Amino acid sequence: MPGFSPDRKRSHLALRHPRSFVVGLVASVAVIALAAGCGSNDGKTASVASSGGTSAASTQASAAGTDLSAIQAIVDKARRPSNAFVAPGPPVNAKSVRGKTIWFIPLAATVPAFAQEQRGLADAAKALGVTLKVCDAKFTPAGASACMNQAANSGASGIFVDAVAPNLTAPALRAVAVKKVPVVEIYAKRVVPATKLLQYVDMRDIDTHRVVASWIIAHSKGKATILTSSVAGDPAATHGAVSGGFAEIKQKCPDCKMYNITSTPTTVDGLTASASSAALRHTDITYGFPQYDFLFPPFVRGLQQSAKARGITLVSSDFDVAALKRVKGGQEAATAAQNRNYGGWLAMDQWLRMVLGKAPAKDVPLPVRLFDKQNIASAELTDTALLTGSLYGPTTYTQSFLKLWGA
Repeated sequence: MPGFSPDRKRSHLALRHPRSFVVGLVASVAVIALAAGCGSNDGKTASVASSGGTSAASTQASAAGTDLSAIQAIVDKARRPSNAFVAPGPPVNAKSVRGKTIWFIPLAATVPAFAQEQRGLADAAKALGVTLKVCDAKFTPAGASACMNQAANSGASGIFVDAVAPNLTAPALRAVAVKKVPVVEIYAKRVVPATKLLQYVDMRDIDTHRVVASWIIAHSKGKATILTSSVAGDPAATHGAVSGGFAEIKQKCPDCKMYNITSTPTTVDGLTASASSAALRHTDITYGFPQYDFLFPPFVRGLQQSAKARGITLVSSDFDVAALKRVKGGQEAATAAQNRNYGGWLAMDQWLRMVLGKAPAKDVPLPVRLFDKQNIASAELTDTALLTGSLYGPTTYTQSFLKLWGA
C-alpha cells in the first residue's frame, strides 16, 4: 500500500471515503463493457493511472518462455484459503509485557486496510494484557510526528507507525529514540536504517501484485497487452509495482507487452482523461493494471469515454468489501489481497522481540487470497470477515502466535 509522500495529502483528502481508498495486499481483476457511458455486468472493464500526461513506455517481456502450467498453479493456490502460520522467529516469553501501553499511528484511521491491521494489533494486545491506544495521523507526516511525540511523552512502551515514510518523521523518531521507546514502522522500504529501537514490518504488497500479474498471464494464455500504472513519489509503492507484478510479467511472459503510465497523489483527478487518451493511443490493449483499487472508478470512467476501448480486462490492488461485491456482481473479474489482520499480529511480534531484547523478526509472507468467478460465491462479503482475517481462511494463526509468545 502507498505511504505518505510530501505531495500525497491532497489526493488522499479527495478520496476520504473508506471505500475509495484501500491499501493492502489486495488485487482486483475485472472486465466491463465499455459502451458509451455505461458498463454491463459481464465482467468487462478497464483502467489507468496518470501523471497528468498520457505518454506510455512499451516494455516487452524478455523471459525465454511462458510456463503456463506453473503460472496457473500460482493462481489456483491463491484461490484457496491461505491462513497458514509461519513463525517469524524462535519462541519468546512475553509475560513481562503485561500492563504496558502501546500506540498505533495509522496514516489515516478512515482507511479500511489500516483498520484490519489495527484489529490484529488490538486482539493481540488484549491477549497479552497490553493496552492499545490509537492516534490518527490524518494523512500528514506532521500529524504522525505529533502522535509519536504524544505517545513518547505519555510513557508508551512501543509505537507502531503505519504507512508514513520514516524519513518524513525523522525529528520525531530522534525524539522518541532519546526516550528509548521502540518503534515498529509498517512500511515496505527501509528508507531509514533499522536500529535496536527502530524495526520494520512489510505488509508484502509486492506478493499480491505478483499474484495479479500471474492471473493476467494465465487468463491471457501468455498473450496479454497490458496498460499498467504505477505510483511515483513513494518508495514503497514504486517497489511494490516494479519489483512485484511488473517484474513477474517481464520475467515470465515473453509474449506479453506493457505500457506504463505513472501517477502522483496530486493527479488522481486526471486519471479519467488519461485513461481515455491512453486507450485511444494504444488500441492493442487487452488488460488494464492500475496499481491500486482506489483508482478503479476514474480508470473505468476514462475507458468508457473511449470509443476504441472495448473488452479490456482490468486488474488492480488493495480492495475492500465493495470491490469483492463488484467481483460477485461481474463488474470486476477477480480480486486478491493479503491478510492485514495477520500483519497486525506480525507487527506485535516484532515489537515483542524488540522490547525483550531478541533478534528482529524475519520478513515472512502474509497470507494472500484471490477471488474471481470460480470462488467468489464462497466468500463472506462482510466487514467483519475482512477485519478478522476469516475471509482468507481459518484464523488459527492467532493461537499459533500466542503459543509462540508463551501467552
